[in-house]
Amino acid sequence: MLIKKIIKKKLVLGVVYALMLSGLQASIMAKPIKLNIPTIYGEIEVGYDTSKIGTEKLKRVLRISPYCTKNEIDVVWAFGSPKSQSDEAYFERVEAVVAANKKNLIILTDNEFPAVLKTVVDFYKRQIGFYLWLNESKATYYKTLDTGVLSKGFDWLDFEEVCGSIIVEINEANNFAEKRELISFDWHNAVNSAYQDAFPSSSYPRAAWDAFIKKYKITVKELDGGFI
Repeated sequence: MLIKKIIKKKLVLGVVYALMLSGLQASIMAKPIKLNIPTIYGEIEVGYDTSKIGTEKLKRVLRISPYCTKNEIDVVWAFGSPKSQSDEAYFERVEAVVAANKKNLIILTDNEFPAVLKTVVDFYKRQIGFYLWLNESKATYYKTLDTGVLSKGFDWLDFEEVCGSIIVEINEANNFAEKRELISFDWHNAVNSAYQDAFPSSSYPRAAWDAFIKKYKITVKELDGGFI
């Protein structure tokens, strides 16, 4: 009986020692690390501890940061409609914008982000979702010439009232070039303004990001004019 107690005690001590050793190794391995991240304004230095957040996870999270990194998830839309551009070229650009926004939504959906950043993820999902809808509507119209797709709402928003008169102008336009100009500017601006009015707090939720870097002990330093 005494031998069993001694063996049991040694086993317990062995487990405790192993846990202490693994904790010591983890603390030694989890040294502060710094990453230099390029932004559209310059470089920033991001300092972090791997015991708080892993490198790959941090890189994914930085894609939704407010620092305008060159690898960020961004809202994409088709700019204007220059008259020098052919219908085919402009349509291809709209299709490319649709594909880019779909890809960004997949990234937001398929990757796990810290719970503290939920409002940031929701912000991007709503913004990207709207511009995806906007450009898909354009693409569908160019394929079908059905103005009905331009008066459908996004989410709970009904755009028929704000763009009804523009739809009439599009239907009465003499040629496709005129229709394209009306869709690219008048219709685009009308529905975009209605969306912005419905979501006046459509700016980046910086408070959530600040809470994230505080919780995970992350530091951000401007190196070369980087935007912070």
